[in-house]
Amino acid sequence: MIAPTAANAGWVPAIDLSKESEFGFNQEPQIAVDASGGAVAVWPQLQGHYLIQASTKAPGGTWESPVEISPSGKESREPQVAMNDSGQAIAVWAQRTERATIMAASRTTQGSWGPAEELAAPGEDSGDLDVAIDPDGYAVAIWTKLQNFPSDYLIEAATRSPAGQWGPAVPLSELGQNAWGPKLAITPSGRAIATWYRWNGEGDTIVQVAEREPGSAWSEPENLSAPGAKAFAPEVGIGAGRAVVIWQRDEVVEASVKDGGGAWQASDKISGPESREPEIGMDSQGNALAIWSSSPEFGWRSAEVAGLPPGGTWTESVTLSERLPAEGAQPNVEIDPQGQAMAIWMAGGSSGPVVEVARGTIEGDWESPNTISSSTAWARNAHIALDSAGNAVAVWRAATPRTMQAAIFDGTNPELSTVSIASTGRAGHPISFAASPFDAWSPIHSTEWTFGDGSVATGSSVVHSFQEAGRFPVTVTTSDAAGHSSTASAQVVVTPALATPRRVAKVRHGVAHLKLRCLGTATCHGSAELAWQKASGKDPKRWRSVGETTFAIPAETEMTVFIKLKPKHLIRLLTSHKKGLSIRLTGDAVESRTVTLKLDPGPRSHKSSRQDS
Repeated sequence: MIAPTAANAGWVPAIDLSKESEFGFNQEPQIAVDASGGAVAVWPQLQGHYLIQASTKAPGGTWESPVEISPSGKESREPQVAMNDSGQAIAVWAQRTERATIMAASRTTQGSWGPAEELAAPGEDSGDLDVAIDPDGYAVAIWTKLQNFPSDYLIEAATRSPAGQWGPAVPLSELGQNAWGPKLAITPSGRAIATWYRWNGEGDTIVQVAEREPGSAWSEPENLSAPGAKAFAPEVGIGAGRAVVIWQRDEVVEASVKDGGGAWQASDKISGPESREPEIGMDSQGNALAIWSSSPEFGWRSAEVAGLPPGGTWTESVTLSERLPAEGAQPNVEIDPQGQAMAIWMAGGSSGPVVEVARGTIEGDWESPNTISSSTAWARNAHIALDSAGNAVAVWRAATPRTMQAAIFDGTNPELSTVSIASTGRAGHPISFAASPFDAWSPIHSTEWTFGDGSVATGSSVVHSFQEAGRFPVTVTTSDAAGHSSTASAQVVVTPALATPRRVAKVRHGVAHLKLRCLGTATCHGSAELAWQKASGKDPKRWRSVGETTFAIPAETEMTVFIKLKPKHLIRLLTSHKKGLSIRLTGDAVESRTVTLKLDPGPRSHKSSRQDS
């Protein structure tokens, strides 16, 4: 089943990882990711000779400038990389100057690459590498080594302790049975399974498998494919105690399954005829997906995928694309613990080969493919890595320009874990709001605020003044470059704008002339009351109203409001002589304050004015 989807939904535009280099064939980049948004890419860079470069993306960051991790001046090719969920990474490659050997370099969590280490004694030839690492840092590297020129290709492996020490290389296959193409898988507990194919001396090749528990030796090789045909290109996956190996045999994809401590089951044919390039993806829950290219017609092939749920059988294959080239489509697939999958392959474009991807599920529901490389890049050798939440990184080699390129699929929303929205505020006065959006996989595109009063603002830190009192829903929305967004909201209770009184009010003709200044940007409107307190035996410390009024004062303006005094309080004021009468000013839009009422004697007589002068 193919379901439509928006073009490139979730994909951030591709970027160059490397500088443009000399032209070289089969410069395959490799990619690995962790659980928090980190990624490591490695590739061979041709600069007179091949060297191994690496680029790292920290969670929430961008790709760093590439660094050389292979020794200077040494011809180095075929890099592979593995990374665990905590961000520890290991890269291995073949060094082929003078005599061939296998090299490795390690990178600590959020750290830098250590020096290259030699894993095996130099031989006539070495290559066909793979590497895997478990959550504790226990790792296994595997390769093919030419033991006795011109034949006797042998599978060797070395293990690395969580402390970082590599053990000696040990042979896994038997001498005299030329073996090639080793692949690895490792469980969270450190159980490792290796598979490869070997020549049986009768013109056929057989797929074999060996296993190793931490602290134990490798098991003896076990045949998985039947004799009488050429079986090769094995791939292996492990999840929830289940191991699956798939391979190509006479252009048919076959598979064998081992559950728990049981035996390997007889192989099943899971594809139709003329099927090649099998790859497997498997998650921690035991879901497996196999992908391959199949059925040439008019020079094109199709991408086919089939699923194996835990405890179930292989599903019927689903066609993902029908425009794969006859050679070098290189499909591969990854799956997360929720059963969400991502497949990638090379497809024919209008101007040359392009990278296509599709999202799907273990049940066989797949979206239409998206093209994530430039139509003019002439893309080759694409690989993809998927984290446990469905985010992905794809890497490939571009011929125009001659660079390694990468694109990120951000399948999750940005985080808004830290948001500061004040619970109260005052009309006309600035209130600060802040948010700290974070996205592990793609850049934050925008952070927008709405304040419930028709106003909006943009930025992680903003200031807003409400012009009216009331309750306002404030909402912040942050969006990432992949088009995902997250929202947080809270209510702000805004009290009326506050007017500040002068401390002395003149009283004329029984009316208090009180000057109020409205601060801020909002109009101050409300009520004000003057109250007087007098202690008595019957009613101690009771506040008695002297007079009240309502007002509306424009922002940044001082106005005089008039409060008519009650007669008995006016009499009390008349008897206060020059001291005046101290009373309390309160109200919903004024600053509470003690105000002194003083009689205004009015204009002095002409005689008094002359005497004063």
